[in-house]
Amino acid sequence: MIALDSSSAIYLAKVGLLPKLLEIGVELLMTPEISEEIRKGAGKGYKDARIIEEFIRNKDIKEIGARTKKSIVRGINLKDADASILTLALEKSCLLATEDTTLQNTAKSLGVSITNTATLPYYIYTERQMQKHQCLMLLDLLEQYGYNKEITLKMKEEILKGGEDDE
Repeated sequence: MIALDSSSAIYLAKVGLLPKLLEIGVELLMTPEISEEIRKGAGKGYKDARIIEEFIRNKDIKEIGARTKKSIVRGINLKDADASILTLALEKSCLLATEDTTLQNTAKSLGVSITNTATLPYYIYTERQMQKHQCLMLLDLLEQYGYNKEITLKMKEEILKGGEDDE
């Protein structure tokens, strides 16, 4: 189970990983506040936001409101959408996917496990649900979309440590 913030959802949509995550049994969650950010992007004509919106509409990404948002993140300087997704990850004891460093650090301090977009293709690869060359191509594609090169390089190094290519 993974709680998605908008940045991670957008990158996953851009590289086409949402269907693969669902195919291997990952449950994807989002709060209404994150969904609203996505709807605003779709309203502005962003293709990736429209893709995510379709996943929400089809209930492939489950929209769940966080119940105790205000009490958990009181005193922490987070925007409402970030506070909501952090709280949802806490409530569901699930992984939080985010690219936001402040949100990552806050999540860590509260004991929430975090991931980022580049780690997810690597995870799919290690679960033998994707071939090495596919994973490397997705990481290259993430870079082309402006994703953090340092993170993708680290993931590529991990993949290449594995030795021979799989056919």
